Amino acid sequence: MNKQRTRNRATRQATLTLDDGKPLVVSPGGPNLTGFAGLPLIRKLENIFKLVAGASARLKDHRTHSLIDHNTFDVLFGRVCQIIAGFSDANDADLFKADAALKKALGRDPETGLNGPSQPTYSRFENAVDAQDIMALEDFLLDYYIQTHQQVPRRIVLFCDGSAVKTHGKQQGSVYRGGKYKKEMFFPLFVFDHTGWLLAAKLREGDQGEAPTGTRMLKKLVSRLKAAWPYVKIGLRLDAGFPCPELFDWCEDNGIDYVVGIAGNFAIASKCTEYHREAKRKFILKHGEPQFAGRKGKRKKQKIHAKIRRMPKNQRMDAETDWRKRRVRVYGENWYLSRTWREARRIICRADYTDDGLHCRYVVTNIHWGYPEQIYRQEYCPHAQVELSIKEFKNSLLLRLSCCEFLANAFRMILHGLAYQLLYHLKHFLPVPLQRHSFATIRKMFIQVTAQVTCSARRVYWALSDTYTQTTQFLRLCKRLARAG
Repeated sequence: MNKQRTRNRATRQATLTLDDGKPLVVSPGGPNLTGFAGLPLIRKLENIFKLVAGASARLKDHRTHSLIDHNTFDVLFGRVCQIIAGFSDANDADLFKADAALKKALGRDPETGLNGPSQPTYSRFENAVDAQDIMALEDFLLDYYIQTHQQVPRRIVLFCDGSAVKTHGKQQGSVYRGGKYKKEMFFPLFVFDHTGWLLAAKLREGDQGEAPTGTRMLKKLVSRLKAAWPYVKIGLRLDAGFPCPELFDWCEDNGIDYVVGIAGNFAIASKCTEYHREAKRKFILKHGEPQFAGRKGKRKKQKIHAKIRRMPKNQRMDAETDWRKRRVRVYGENWYLSRTWREARRIICRADYTDDGLHCRYVVTNIHWGYPEQIYRQEYCPHAQVELSIKEFKNSLLLRLSCCEFLANAFRMILHGLAYQLLYHLKHFLPVPLQRHSFATIRKMFIQVTAQVTCSARRVYWALSDTYTQTTQFLRLCKRLARAG
């Protein structure tokens, strides 16, 4: 009998001997713990904004309801919670489907409630959507934007851009793209407003360009915004991939101001020659001749850069600052008429002269007021915000488009869009200094939190660890969400 008891104990324990000399004994049977104590906060956000509930109402569910354990909302919200928690692939579902926080977020008892959906459930659901479901969800993102704004905004500035998502298999629609990409990829299109609110996330095949699909999407978005808010003023800020005569004409006919990057050609550059010369003249007067001009300039620059980076800290910082100060910037404007344009349009030129030589950037706009510098810096430069938002979408949410079928990947990207929007709302319940953090940092601070779970007849208790450094902020966030609804 003693031998049997010893054998059972041995099979349920593992002992590790570490450097401190005290053996580490590992065994099951501890208290109910969760590593994602912040997921119920996401459910509270969902209760306030009804984001996932609205999206699930747009989907058709062909399953036999008497034979399923998880309705459409449970599948969508469980998948969104999984993405927010840092498990973006459906294969990760089985790792924490029995987690107490996930079950509580799904409205189930953390101890005795039904587990969350499994990987096969998610995979079957992702592959069951059709083109009509995708269109309905894409329309929902804009409908949600309109419905959530109780007060009609005076002005909306839309930022639109595409971004490459590298693929690693033989997914449908994954196409090799050359140029600066040189990889097999999807090329999704994103639209955000000036605050970073997501209005559209559309998956495109890897060889799709910006202008055709982007123009159609922007026309659709702006038309629906105008239909809902007839007197709202709308502006577009786009990069150099979007310029096309059709878009310019449509914006001008509908009273939409635009500032769009445009690739410089010989005709545009010749009209801005005086600004190029002015930048060079000012640079030589201020800094002398450029150091890295000519055939050997690139090698010389690399040697100086390596020399600076080998300096001690104080000297290195001063040398780096002095080196970056060797720049002169000149702004100018002119009017340019392309053969495909119906009229001449205003071109803003930003000419930078450095030790490498001349660097120019051009934008076309129908805004007739303001100095060139004002238009470039205040109207066009905020376009960098869309790059940060796309970075949050792709990197912080760990976007993985690994399904075999194109529609399944399009659906998965919309699920990431729902996760992005919930985290966007969560940010606005945080103190202002914390709102500057990325989604990845917010996940570590408020989602991936360890807590001990105990249940009584009437309450569920979340006991945070004494070593958790953000306990005060976590409790304040809970109280703000409670007051909001």
